[in-house]
Amino acid sequence: MNVLESIRPHVNSLQYVNFDEDAIKNFSSEINKKNLHLSVISLTKYDWDLTNLLQLIFFFNSMVFCFWAEKDKPKWTIKVGGEELDGAVALFRTLEERLHEDTNFLNVGKISSMSLPDFKKMFKGNVEIPLLKERYDTFLKTSQILERKFNGKFTEILKQSGSNSSKMLALITENFSTFEDDSLYKGEKVYFQKRTQLQVKMVNDALLSKKLKGLKDLDVLTAFADYKVPQILRYFGMIKYHKDLAEKVDNFVLIEKDSIMENEIRIATVWAAELIRQEVAKKYPEVTASHIDSYLWNKAQSIKTDILPYHRTYTTAY
Repeated sequence: MNVLESIRPHVNSLQYVNFDEDAIKNFSSEINKKNLHLSVISLTKYDWDLTNLLQLIFFFNSMVFCFWAEKDKPKWTIKVGGEELDGAVALFRTLEERLHEDTNFLNVGKISSMSLPDFKKMFKGNVEIPLLKERYDTFLKTSQILERKFNGKFTEILKQSGSNSSKMLALITENFSTFEDDSLYKGEKVYFQKRTQLQVKMVNDALLSKKLKGLKDLDVLTAFADYKVPQILRYFGMIKYHKDLAEKVDNFVLIEKDSIMENEIRIATVWAAELIRQEVAKKYPEVTASHIDSYLWNKAQSIKTDILPYHRTYTTAY
């Protein structure tokens, strides 16, 4: 599984997305060394030992997908510890709060006994969390595989990987069907592995937060093909949508999972980030796609107005 190599043959023949190389060069020229930092574990409210922190991160990433709302409908929000939260932060903090209340919460035996009504109650907010049943199934299946193959602990995956990013990616993708993220594009397999790659990056962040040595070969990671990163790439003119795609995205029309349009948005996201990385590497050779992804994601959070919608696809991939 190599994300870049799987998409490389297609990047110059996309039907619905184009790259603006001048915009990419201009954007890249504004990135300086102080921007090139990986995000740290900032989601946590409590101080965790490494075993619990990695367990929390793993189950979070098993379910970190699809938080958007359809047109004219409210986004899912939930009150956690007195704060009104939404999206990925809300998911993480809900899991963390439960673990704080019950230190056995993420033991695989405990997870396997959780009913769908109990799971639904845990995420009860203003509206039902999107893809509730899919999240529940993923939560249970991930715990079952973890118990069967890795003694119920993500630390066993870390140990077997030898703190090597490539090996950790392989262990997750080869053993956990709940993390699968590939598609057929014009008859050929393309890989994205968004949640698997995010898991590896967050494990690295967790290790660094504990003053431990980070993972080796983190440069194997690409950008994470979700719905926020392409939105910011489009905002800065680095990718441009064909009018047929733009009309759908801008009018909140659903884009079908595994369709040509969805695949092309994701291919363009990964490749545009790689082009930015190549430009920035001329000044700072140590830059990785993870640096670029973090920078783009932070940019997306800071821009609140005059930004076009992101594409909407019902999927467990992102």
